[in-house]
Amino acid sequence: MDQIRTYGHKFSIKRLAISLVISLVELILLKNYYLFFGSLLSSIGFSFFGEITDVPLVLLSWIIFPYSISPKIRTENKGICIGKIVGVLSKGSILDSSLGNITTTSKYKWIKLNQDFCVNFSNSKNFNSIIIGTSGSGKSSLATLISKKLNVSFTIFDLHGEYSIPNAVKIDMSKVTINPLSLFGRSPKERALEVSYMLKSLFNLGNIQTIELSNLILEAYMEKGIDPDDMDTWKNPTPNFRDLLLLLERKKKAAITSQDISKYQSIEPYLIFLSSTIFTQNNVNIIDILEKNCVLDFSTIPTNEVKHIVMETILKGIQSYMYLEKFPDIRKMIIIDEAPFLLSKDSSRELINRLFSEGRKFGFGFVVISQTVDYVKDLFGNAYLTFVLNVLEPRESEYLSRYFGGQDNDMYLAVYETLQKLPRGFFIVRDLLGRFIYLVQADFGE
Repeated sequence: MDQIRTYGHKFSIKRLAISLVISLVELILLKNYYLFFGSLLSSIGFSFFGEITDVPLVLLSWIIFPYSISPKIRTENKGICIGKIVGVLSKGSILDSSLGNITTTSKYKWIKLNQDFCVNFSNSKNFNSIIIGTSGSGKSSLATLISKKLNVSFTIFDLHGEYSIPNAVKIDMSKVTINPLSLFGRSPKERALEVSYMLKSLFNLGNIQTIELSNLILEAYMEKGIDPDDMDTWKNPTPNFRDLLLLLERKKKAAITSQDISKYQSIEPYLIFLSSTIFTQNNVNIIDILEKNCVLDFSTIPTNEVKHIVMETILKGIQSYMYLEKFPDIRKMIIIDEAPFLLSKDSSRELINRLFSEGRKFGFGFVVISQTVDYVKDLFGNAYLTFVLNVLEPRESEYLSRYFGGQDNDMYLAVYETLQKLPRGFFIVRDLLGRFIYLVQADFGE
């Protein structure tokens, strides 16, 4: 009964009808009512818990009856298949069996399975995924596998230069220039607020500094002939951080009070830092990046601050492109490795949360990869699937085990023990309806 409650049933009049016909043939040929009665009971069992391919087994009569009433685990076999389900978590019962060295001391055990694990994005509430695991557990390989299997273009944010994909263009981001003051279809007022908020998050600026920076950016737009109230002017070339610095120096020279001078001096060091060559112009073609398979290699950018600004600016460009057209199916996958690098800052966290929540209706999917659950747990609600690989840190294991096990302490214990034993390429994932917890071996082809 526990198995029936766990796995459910799916009655089929077709299976019942075929089974009864086979049972009647058996009765006519053998004229044995004892065997017929066993076949009849097996027919009823298969009509609830079997598959159409199981039906001929009713000829075995009583021998097959226990199997006919054993609930079967049905999995999605459409979409892209990225591995094999080797086990499903269940309380020990008639389906219980050994699963190598991945065992638990709780009432829940890993029941052996050998079925494809497939991901069908076409029927999903969104196209987003989260991948969590320790270094070397296979996170990058899993993300690469998903990107290869999908018949859509992908863009990978590679912080450490780890990705090498044959059919993808790899771009050294230290050799490109990008202008964070590009409008990306936003109004000058809106973009001034976004850029100043990004710099506030990055440099821990105060409120007065942030307001002054926003006003300075808006004034720089207007000096370039970009009028906040005239959309035709928004196509004009935008200023850069060097233009902001020159504007600030002019305002500082014209300042009368020491208070104004002090105000300008407080933001001057940041603009001097940002007036580097990488931000002087914009030679990054967002459309070109999105229409190809691209790996954006940020590993050679010397400072984290510059790296962060470049990454968030490109994400803004992706957001602008995404909004151009609604699309019913997935058309683009964006993979962000080492996501906490971005999610640790308020501006980037809000941007990624928005992309996660809105990407589905525009055909965009996002994959965030992290070694820690910190910063990514707020994205769980907008993720189609969460893949958890080997996790060793006790606090991380505890949180993720509660995520899977809920209030069931035995299930929590089983997941907790398993997370620290997972070999490379194995992950735990919950099925789309939240009924089962699967143990999957990814098909890396290694």
